[in-house]
Amino acid sequence: MTASPRQPSAAKRASFIFTGTVQALRRSTVPNIPVSSRTAVVRVSDVVRGSGALSDLAGRDITVQLGDRERIRPGQAATFYAEGWLFGDSVAVRSLGHADVGRAAAVAAARPGDPVRVKAAKDLDDHVAEADLIVRGRVARVAVAATPLGRAPSRGSTPKCTTPISEHAAQWREAVIDVAEVSKGTSRTRRVTVKFPSSSDVRWAKVPKLRPGQEGVFLLHADKGFGYTLLHAQDVQPPGADHMIETRRARPSRGSHRKSD
Repeated sequence: MTASPRQPSAAKRASFIFTGTVQALRRSTVPNIPVSSRTAVVRVSDVVRGSGALSDLAGRDITVQLGDRERIRPGQAATFYAEGWLFGDSVAVRSLGHADVGRAAAVAAARPGDPVRVKAAKDLDDHVAEADLIVRGRVARVAVAATPLGRAPSRGSTPKCTTPISEHAAQWREAVIDVAEVSKGTSRTRRVTVKFPSSSDVRWAKVPKLRPGQEGVFLLHADKGFGYTLLHAQDVQPPGADHMIETRRARPSRGSHRKSD
């Protein structure tokens, strides 16, 4: 794997920075783009910087046009520095460079003056500290939640079981995750069920939409009488993010009052 040798410069110039996992090479999600050794389909895990149509891509597959010297492989998790290119039923972006997840985190930590990066790093620290269960695994299936759920829970409260009554209804789905490894908490089974909102309404737009076959590190939050939920943009991380999670678990939490596991 060869990443761009000018990542700091690419990070400054990029209008779209995201972490994602390479799904396939020589493929495209946009019909009118000729496929080549420089086209790849990447599933967006988290948007670090992006506005407009680029801000709402978490959980979606997009096309990435690689630079001449970039080399990636299927299954690779990386941070991409890019700019918008084509928009339609799907999205295509041009990559200015990329870095593996560990190196990107180190670059972010070394540049404390960037408020976007600082906030993203702090948010992830807080969510790792607050998560009741963190697992690496693969989504086995997704179905409509057995119990209809309607309105958004306030932070720290239990989601209420109500019938959807507005355009802001979450349209809850239930995903079953095959667990490969537990990084935090305890799971007595090799499968975990988690509820997440499938709605694209502005209230839920940044919450990752799980899909069958999706792999990653999942930060799950327990709600009494409700099971596990996934409600934040950073609750899904790339499959290779295990070492980042372990590093963050070792740090004292500044914003969490939860007991450690």
